[in-house]
Amino acid sequence: MAVELKLTVGSELSDVKDGISRILLFLQDDAAVSGDTAAELRLVFSELLCNAAIHGNHNNLHKNIWVEIRLEDGCVCGSVRDEGDGFDISGIRRAHGKDKINKGRGGRGLMLVCALTDYFDYETPVRRAVFRKRIAPDPKADPNIVLKRDRDV
Repeated sequence: MAVELKLTVGSELSDVKDGISRILLFLQDDAAVSGDTAAELRLVFSELLCNAAIHGNHNNLHKNIWVEIRLEDGCVCGSVRDEGDGFDISGIRRAHGKDKINKGRGGRGLMLVCALTDYFDYETPVRRAVFRKRIAPDPKADPNIVLKRDRDV
């Protein structure tokens, strides 16, 4: 059975900070997320909510951000939607070849989100960022495989 959180957050940065805190409490309480995974999800939600407030809603205090999180099958599935005009994510993906990532181009936060999640996309028609991140071992995976991150800790 899926567990869900639906949250409306204002565009003021203090509201965004409070929203991120509420999200992290939900993840800790309902999914027992902690350690590196909690830190990664904090960064993912921080980037997505700040982008929504700053770039989507242009810091307009009369506009909202909607967050939906679903815990299902060992994954956190999330979406963040704002009241902005949207953007073309393919332009950001093309602009960030390895040689261009640090040359003052926008979108580095979204590239971090891509790196920290198993799936990330921006759904243009509904102007919504969506992602999925596995937080529990895949029951179909070989238990003898040790991830590099686990060996290096």
